[in-house]
Amino acid sequence: MQGLSDQILDEIAKCLKPGVLVKVSNPKIADSSVHPYLVKAAYDALVKSTTAKGGTIHVSSMFRSVAQQYFLFRRSACYPAVADPGTSNHETGIAIDVSDPDNSTWKATLEANGFKWLGSFDRFHFDYVGAGSVNLRGQDVLAFQRLWNRNNPTDKIGEDGSWGPQTEARMKKAPAGGFAIGADCGTPPPPPAKPWPELRLDVSVQGVDRIVDGASAGTIDTLEGDDSLSTLVVENSGDAAAKGVVVGLWTESPFLLPSHWDLEVEAAGAWTKDALAGDPTSDTFTVGPFDLAVGQKKRVRLQLKSARYSLGPSTPSLRAWVKSVPGVYDKPEFGAKPTNVDGRQTWNSGDLRTETGLDVFSRVRWSFDGATAEGWTGSTGTLDASAPTAGLVVTPGAGGVTLLGPTTSFGAESYPSLALKVLAGSGTARVSFAGAGGAFSDPISVELAPGAVSVDLAGSPAYRGTITQLRIELPATKVAFDDIRLGGAIPPSSEDATAEGGCGCRFAGRDRGSDAAVAAFGALLLLVTRRRR
Repeated sequence: MQGLSDQILDEIAKCLKPGVLVKVSNPKIADSSVHPYLVKAAYDALVKSTTAKGGTIHVSSMFRSVAQQYFLFRRSACYPAVADPGTSNHETGIAIDVSDPDNSTWKATLEANGFKWLGSFDRFHFDYVGAGSVNLRGQDVLAFQRLWNRNNPTDKIGEDGSWGPQTEARMKKAPAGGFAIGADCGTPPPPPAKPWPELRLDVSVQGVDRIVDGASAGTIDTLEGDDSLSTLVVENSGDAAAKGVVVGLWTESPFLLPSHWDLEVEAAGAWTKDALAGDPTSDTFTVGPFDLAVGQKKRVRLQLKSARYSLGPSTPSLRAWVKSVPGVYDKPEFGAKPTNVDGRQTWNSGDLRTETGLDVFSRVRWSFDGATAEGWTGSTGTLDASAPTAGLVVTPGAGGVTLLGPTTSFGAESYPSLALKVLAGSGTARVSFAGAGGAFSDPISVELAPGAVSVDLAGSPAYRGTITQLRIELPATKVAFDDIRLGGAIPPSSEDATAEGGCGCRFAGRDRGSDAAVAAFGALLLLVTRRRR
């Protein structure tokens, strides 16, 4: 069984437990069939014993493969102390048999160095039980199973390291001189990677999604002049600290304007302010440098001003990205390709950036350019703003429809009139408004026709103080509005397209503080041609 035993030993020493089993060179080996191998701690203890006592220790058995153990077990009538295959301590790398019949020579020295005598039942046997002992039980069985499967791909058995009927049946068939294919460790595993930080980002805005139809669904909504709080959380989920982290932020002006930021750190589930804070002077700015320990989170709390009504179908954005982690990661701009050292940043496929949107609706204007009814609802029939070039199309039920505007808040004295741009439809409409108390005023009648229609609100005695909602009662005919706004009259010509130099981006009024400014703003609207971002 020597050839097969050598292969089993190689499979253990080279593949299964490299460096754990070491070759013993200094004791006197009784015969060539002994495999002079022990686990490292047992080997060191044996060397210490022979050095302390001096002289020669004669070893008749040391490491024994499961093949040898099986051979001895089958002939156990000659060897009454032989254990079952897979259970012998000689298969674990901690046992030696010393050719010292009365143990008068080595017993005391071996025991003083961590070996335990098995007793009179097997008076030659010692097990190492001292510090650092590693038990390799089952590794020789597993090594045989691997060797068998490697050489018998059509008759494989489980590789579980346990001696059982299947393994015994194959041992009976195994060649005593060894298999054609011996130890094979396959491709060595890569060396363990050094500790490395790994960052993750999350950005959000506090608020409510009040307008959930069309393109606005799923996005936080604000009104012009509102203040919002956004949060960028940066987390280190790696196994090393991230030193000198710098993050970049960008807000889409003139719609969203940053006003102040603070850096906070999480500890014991609570957030406290860190040392860094600042007031941005432009729409692009950085926060840092700061450090992130393993598992630590820090967050940037950014105050935003919703400064301008956002027309068009897309949403004003807040963007955030990791700008730099020295020696680890570099990304100078949001859209730049990152330098990801060793590809170790894996979040978002290694591009450490994220963004969110924030809808900015007007308090006094609804253009229906963003594929949404912008909060207007109807009592009957249907409202459709999905095609921006068609505006808000109102198909009434029997007897007409009452349009109810979204909740708003503005001073009546700054907006004396209501301007409607009608694309299609005619008939008598009735306009009313609600104040802070919530009750609607007596309606004001107005004749609809394609083109610009103006309603004098200031002429109503109730049009005072803060106005919170509009209501428009429409006749039983299909009507399409291109624009509904408070302020001055809309110019009659749909060809008056001066809109800030003809730019096709979002835009909104500059100053609603005077009637003259409001009237001038009314002249900016493209009446038929949709302005899209």
